[in-house]
Amino acid sequence: MRVAGLIGDCDALADLVLLRHAEALRGDIRMNCDTCAYRVALPGFLDKVGRPQTPHDHPDDPVGGHAHHHDGDAHQHDHGGHSHAHDHHHGPDHEPVLRPGQVAVVGGGPGPDDLITVRGRAMLDAADVVVTDRLAPRGLLDGLRPGVLVVDAAKVPRGPSMGQDAINDTLVRHARAGRRVVRLKGGDPYVFGRGHEEVQACAAAGVETVVVPGVTSAVAAPALAGVPVTHRGVAHEFTVASGHLPPGHPQSLVDWAALGRARGTLVLLMAVDTIDKIAAALVEHGRAPDTPAVIVEDAGHPTQRALPSRLDEVGALAAGVGVRPPAVFVIGPVAALD
Repeated sequence: MRVAGLIGDCDALADLVLLRHAEALRGDIRMNCDTCAYRVALPGFLDKVGRPQTPHDHPDDPVGGHAHHHDGDAHQHDHGGHSHAHDHHHGPDHEPVLRPGQVAVVGGGPGPDDLITVRGRAMLDAADVVVTDRLAPRGLLDGLRPGVLVVDAAKVPRGPSMGQDAINDTLVRHARAGRRVVRLKGGDPYVFGRGHEEVQACAAAGVETVVVPGVTSAVAAPALAGVPVTHRGVAHEFTVASGHLPPGHPQSLVDWAALGRARGTLVLLMAVDTIDKIAAALVEHGRAPDTPAVIVEDAGHPTQRALPSRLDEVGALAAGVGVRPPAVFVIGPVAALD
C-alpha cells in the first residue's frame, strides 16, 4: 500500500494507516479521523464514502491530543494545535444509519428499484433482517449483503399473506435479538401502508423505530404516466382515497358524497375491485359523467400501461381489459392534459 505520497515521511503515521487498512480488510475497523468515511475510500468501506457517521471518540489517543467534532455543517479536527474544517452537509443528529435492535420502517417507492430514497437504500445496506411486502421493489433484495435474512410477508391483495400480528411479532423478535431490522414496504409506509401500526407495536414492546418516507404511488404513478395531480388553472387540490371498501360499506370511512361534490383531482388506490361502484357513487353525488379518468397499472415497470377513460366508463374499461393490482385511478380534468 502506498501512503508516503499522502502523509509524507512519518513512520508512525504510516504504521497507523497500515494498521487501519488491515482492520478494514478484516471488517473490524475503528472509525478514527485517519479513516473517516467522509473523506477516504478504504477497501471494504467504498460504499460508505459520503454517508453520515456518528461522532466518534478515539480512546487510544492521548488525552487532549485529538478532538473530533461534528458541528453543524463543519467537521473540525484539532491535531496538537493545528486545525482544519471541511463541510459535510449531513443531518443534524449524525445518528448511525441503523443501530442493532432498531426497526426501520422504509418506504420503497412506487415500484422501480431506483425510486427508493437514498436514506431508504442506506437502511437496506445496513440491515440484518428485511421483512418485505409484495409491492416492495423486489430488485432491491438482490443487492442485500450476503447473509441477510429476508422474510416475505406477501400481502397479496385478497390473497394469502402473513397476518399483521405475525409481522409485528417478527419485527419485535428480531430487534430484541439485537439485529438491525428493515420493514420494507411499497410506496410510502404512512400512506395506506399500516406503517404506524407497526411503529406502535414496536413501541409497545420497547423497540426503537426509525421511519423513512417513500415516494407514494398516489403521486408517482400518475407522474410516470405523464399525468400531474395538480396543474395551474386546472386543479389546486388533490385527494387520495382508499377504494378497498366500496361506497355504502359499514366500515368505510370515506365520504364519497363529499368527493362527488369536489372539483379537484381524486386519486384512488386499492380500487380495482370497487371502481365501478365508486364511479357510480361519484356521479350520483355530483361529478360529471364525462369527467376525465385514467388508469395507471404497474407504474414504472416495463408492463406499465395507462388507459384513458371517463368517469362513467372507467369501471367497465378496467373489467374489460383485465386491470389487476397494483393500479392507480386518477379522476379529474388533469387526466385529460396532453
